[in-house]
Amino acid sequence: MRLSVESVNSSFPLRIKFAFVILIAIWLGGAIVYHELEHWRWIDSLYFAAVTITTVGFGDHVPSTDLGKLFTIIYMFAGIAVAFYALMAIGQYYFEKRFEISAKQFKKAVSRLKR
Repeated sequence: MRLSVESVNSSFPLRIKFAFVILIAIWLGGAIVYHELEHWRWIDSLYFAAVTITTVGFGDHVPSTDLGKLFTIIYMFAGIAVAFYALMAIGQYYFEKRFEISAKQFKKAVSRLKR
C-alpha cells in the first residue's frame, strides 16, 4: 500500500490538527505568561499551565501576584474550552469512522442476503 499526503490528510481531519495546534499554542502561551508574571522556572510554568488547562489543579503551585490570578481566571476558561473542543473533535472523528465501518458491514450483509 502506498501512503500519500492526501491519504494521511484525509485520515486525520483538519479540525483535529487545528484543535491541537491551538491547544499547544495556549499551553505554551500560558507558560510564557506565568514565567514572566510569576517569575517561575520554565518547567514550573509549563507544568502549571498544563495542570490548569486539564482542570487537575494539584495546588502545589499557585499564582502569587494579582495579575497572575486574573490571568489564571481567563486562562482556565479559554484552555478548558479549547481542550474540550479537541476532545470533541477526536470523539466525532472516532464515531464517524465507526459509523462508516458499520455501514459497510451492513451493506455487505444486505448484498449477501440478496444473492
